[in-house]
Amino acid sequence: MFEAVTLTTGPAHGGIVAGSPPLGSLAEAGLIRPDPLHLGLDVTAGCHAADKDGLAQPDLLVTGLLARGHVGELTGIPDLTADAQLVAERLAQMLAAQGPASETA
Repeated sequence: MFEAVTLTTGPAHGGIVAGSPPLGSLAEAGLIRPDPLHLGLDVTAGCHAADKDGLAQPDLLVTGLLARGHVGELTGIPDLTADAQLVAERLAQMLAAQGPASETA
């Protein structure tokens, strides 16, 4: 049995949305929400931000420390690389689905 459990998440992770004007604006619009552990943002298995209702936002991808509640503690280059690779693959899929960019005069 444990006498104590210490949560060592670092400085003010629970206030990450309130402390960032861009994230605060997205939260006010209902496009993002904190993850259940309040370590960052709520993220789906596909690295998309979850909105206020928990639905994936197809145009909002989250990686790095903001996704730590989903992917766990990112402790080094291998973790960051795998996470970034998944997001890069999702971005490539999104861009391919849009088709070729049209030129504007």
